[in-house]
Amino acid sequence: MQTRLSLLQKSAQLQQLLTSAEEAVLSQRYADALEFYNQAAQIEPENATLAQKSCTFADWKEKADSVVSLLGQSRDARHRSDFAAAAELIDRALQLDERNTDLRNERARIVQEAELSSRERSRHGFIEAAQGQLAAEQHTEAIKNLRAALEIDPSDAETQRLYQDAVERQEKKRRSTIIEQIVSEISNCIAAEDFERALSLIQRAQEHMPGDAALLRMEERSGSRAAR
Repeated sequence: MQTRLSLLQKSAQLQQLLTSAEEAVLSQRYADALEFYNQAAQIEPENATLAQKSCTFADWKEKADSVVSLLGQSRDARHRSDFAAAAELIDRALQLDERNTDLRNERARIVQEAELSSRERSRHGFIEAAQGQLAAEQHTEAIKNLRAALEIDPSDAETQRLYQDAVERQEKKRRSTIIEQIVSEISNCIAAEDFERALSLIQRAQEHMPGDAALLRMEERSGSRAAR
């Protein structure tokens, strides 16, 4: 009677362990599942199926541990902005568990952050180039680079300020060049005593640039020479 009771207890204990093991498998707690199967195998050491399952879950646990380790290393690399290393590590983890949603989400996060980082580096590169070009009075090139930077981040206030400054400098230089050309032509007319043409050129220029100091001086000079 006692032997039969002991067998019933063992059977109940074995069934409980197997049930717990299956629940652990369903929730991917492979370490727990392995422990339950090992305990079950101790109750029935002659059961080949239990021994085989213990070996299987030992492999699964090793694989799961590797996945956890690789995921952790990948996240560390991503936090260091080493996206190439992060991607390589997460790809190795996916080779072990390609259906793992956490791994897939992490892979997508790496790609997204790598793209953002690349765009930010490009934006800073455009701004640095534009600053050097502004210093060298290469306004057209600076405006081109600042436009490229604003395409990446249109809301950046400092880039907007630099862009506006570059446009204003370019316009100022353009006006200065035009005025220099006009003043030179007017000076030639005055030297040739063609005061009528000189005044005509001044008036036409003042329609576009009223109040310009250089034009006002040329107007006074032309008028005084014509009155002699």
